[in-house]
Order: sequence, then structure tokens, then C-alpha cells
Amino acid sequence: MKLQEKTFHENKRQFESLALRLIRLINKINGISRRTLVEEIQNLFDQVRQNMNSNSLLKELSDLTSQLFMKIHYFSEQDISDHPIFLKSLIQIAIEACKIRKSMNYAFSEFYDELGENYYNLEKEFTSIVPKKSVTKEDRKMKQLSEELVL
Repeated sequence: MKLQEKTFHENKRQFESLALRLIRLINKINGISRRTLVEEIQNLFDQVRQNMNSNSLLKELSDLTSQLFMKIHYFSEQDISDHPIFLKSLIQIAIEACKIRKSMNYAFSEFYDELGENYYNLEKEFTSIVPKKSVTKEDRKMKQLSEELVL
């Protein structure tokens, strides 16, 4: 395996791990609530004054989204057209990360709102032009990750 392929697969594995941690954290924050993720994050901000557990959840959420955006940037410079399911999952994670960053960073909320909208439009366009093909074993893990992300 070429060094470039090995680096790609290592970054993909790291991204999948971070994405799974983010999904679990989102589920932990959202729980069985009927509120949206953005409302739950605002609720955490409100609770920070009362207990530090909320602060640690917010810090973890911020750290995870930062790491994910670094990986997304890496993949934006790679040719990942041969990995359509991974690309779709990456886009879905990016959309959620934008929602999170938008609600956590008031000063940059418009930026993350627009970025999230761009990813959403990319997802719609991607879905319309990429034909469904049989899923390889390698892509099954990301497909399962995508399905878990349905919030």
C-alpha cells in the first residue's frame, strides 16, 4: 500500500472514530428530549453556572468539532470520489458540526450557518448525481455511522 493511501486510510479511521464519539455525545446531550440539538446546547450554556458537568460536555463538544473540522479540511484536499458513502457521511457530520459550532460561537454564528447551508446543498446535489452502488465492506461502517446520525 502506498504511503499516501495509508495516510488516507489512517485519517479516515480517525475521522470515523471522532464522528462516532460526536454521535454518542450528541445522543448523551439530547437524550430523550424533544428539543433540538441547538436548544439542548443552549440549555447546557444555561446550566454551566449551576454545575461544571455541563461545562465539561460543552468543552468536549467544542474539542470534537474542532478535530472533525481539521479532518474535514484534510479530506477536502483529497480525491475521495471513490468513497461515495464515506463522502456522504462526512458531509452529514459536517452539517451537524456546523449546527454545533453555530450555537456555541455567537460571533461566528452567521459563518457556521452559511457553511452548514453549503454542506446541506452539497448533500442534496451529491445525492442527486451519485448513483447508488453496492456497498463494499469498507464503506459499511460509515453507512452505519450515517444511519446513527439521524437525529
